[in-house]
Amino acid sequence: MVRIPNAEFNNILKHRIFIVPLGEDLYWIGATNNQTFEDETPTLSNRQTLENHLREILKLPFEVVAHQAGVRPTVKDRRPFLGLHPQFNQLAIFNGLGTKGASLAPFFAKQMADFLTTGRSIDEAVDIKRFETTV
Repeated sequence: MVRIPNAEFNNILKHRIFIVPLGEDLYWIGATNNQTFEDETPTLSNRQTLENHLREILKLPFEVVAHQAGVRPTVKDRRPFLGLHPQFNQLAIFNGLGTKGASLAPFFAKQMADFLTTGRSIDEAVDIKRFETTV
């Protein structure tokens, strides 16, 4: 998390990294995409990478106020999954949006709403049924 005094960004910005406004001059900056790591402890290398990217796109001074790391869960085929739970059909599933979630969510939310309210089918590429196996 960084403090960028007087930046006044109201929207998520994306150019190599995300800059997400949190309020009060604070912003979440991210993320790196290392697929091999020992644990979810933040690394100096990743911090430097993010700071360098931020310096490339931002002319305003900033201060790092927190440095966190996390493991990003994912789906095998890196696509969202929507539909009814295969065993408990009273449960609907809307998940797996990943890093593109901010831009994909409205499109797939409409698909899910149409499915739940009108029975319109869900695109096969994101239908949870793609993971069902036959016995």
